[in-house]
Amino acid sequence: MRTLFRLWHRARDGTLTRAELHLAARPVRRRMLALLEEGEGLSIAKVSGMCREMLKLRAAFFTFMDVERVEPTNNPAEWAIRFAVLMAHRNDPQRRGRPPEPAGACAGAR
Repeated sequence: MRTLFRLWHRARDGTLTRAELHLAARPVRRRMLALLEEGEGLSIAKVSGMCREMLKLRAAFFTFMDVERVEPTNNPAEWAIRFAVLMAHRNDPQRRGRPPEPAGACAGAR
């Protein structure tokens, strides 16, 4: 994955064309999908189930390579709300002194 992100950053900064990005990323894409397919066949239920669910979303994995202004992670979305999360945390007396929880932690706890 690190290779894929490095290639994407080069395409984003203009040192690699989109066509070069697709060509260079082809082996990484193949390997990633092959590992998920291999994992799908394992006898460990949680692993095989996760791989099966991920394979259902395989088209979405590489959207950032196919659509020019899509980022490979959701970091920009997280950055956009980070200030509000920190302020809410700071202003809540029950949460003071504890680090902010990841978004998924709240939803899964109930």
